[in-house]
Amino acid sequence: CRSIPSEGLKETGAYQPHRVTFPAPWMHLTTSNVLVESFADGWLLRDLLNHDSLVGEEAMSEATKKEIARIGLHAIFKMIFIDNFIHADLHPGNIVMLYPQSQRASSQEEVTLCFLDAGLVVSLTAQDRRNFEDLFVAVVRNDGPRE
Repeated sequence: CRSIPSEGLKETGAYQPHRVTFPAPWMHLTTSNVLVESFADGWLLRDLLNHDSLVGEEAMSEATKKEIARIGLHAIFKMIFIDNFIHADLHPGNIVMLYPQSQRASSQEEVTLCFLDAGLVVSLTAQDRRNFEDLFVAVVRNDGPRE
């Protein structure tokens, strides 16, 4: 893996797979130790995974949950296999389901994800990329060691 310098964060706006966004980095406030980004108004995926609904809200539909998974998986595959631009700290605490017009998403068509904290991004070497390809092929084929 190669690290991409923090100046590469300015380019995250150009990297926006369908229905995924990144907050804008505030470079005048960002240092080598601190990343400052614009605010992403929504629900942390971590909180959505821990609760079927948030206080005062109706439960999220199964279709919306599946759409969140589809959007996230598509973005990860695009990062690895097409763009070779990889968010190296992507976990449920760094993913926000954005509020659509300050309202809860009532249908899967309204879901947009925001990937926070892209302070550590990498690109894969050719060998690392082949290893990921082999891994995903093995998972899809259910081809792994058997006990």
